[in-house]
Amino acid sequence: MGLPHQIFAVNNAFAEDLLEARLQLQPAKSQCYILEAFRDAEWDKLQGNILNGVLKNSDGDAVAIDGNAFHGITTCNVPIGKEGFVQGYLEQIKNRITSRFEKITAYPLNKCFGS
Repeated sequence: MGLPHQIFAVNNAFAEDLLEARLQLQPAKSQCYILEAFRDAEWDKLQGNILNGVLKNSDGDAVAIDGNAFHGITTCNVPIGKEGFVQGYLEQIKNRITSRFEKITAYPLNKCFGS
């Protein structure tokens, strides 16, 4: 959290640190957010292809209560923000994992082992 030129400079430094470990920061797995009133050409330039952080449902629509969307950020798929954003994000991850587990456990074992 900070001024746009500061947070994106830190993000770029983080990407360089990851490269030293032969890892690559994937902007599609990071998010940022700033109130609309503060968005300007500098923000758009600095933001690049990092998505605006808003919790979305499986249809891609913003999750909202009383018209208020849950905003926050993620870095390396770790959510940071208000409680509603963090809990909603983690709930979505949990649902994805458990649905995959249910699919795997429903698969007949005899097909896996040739019996």
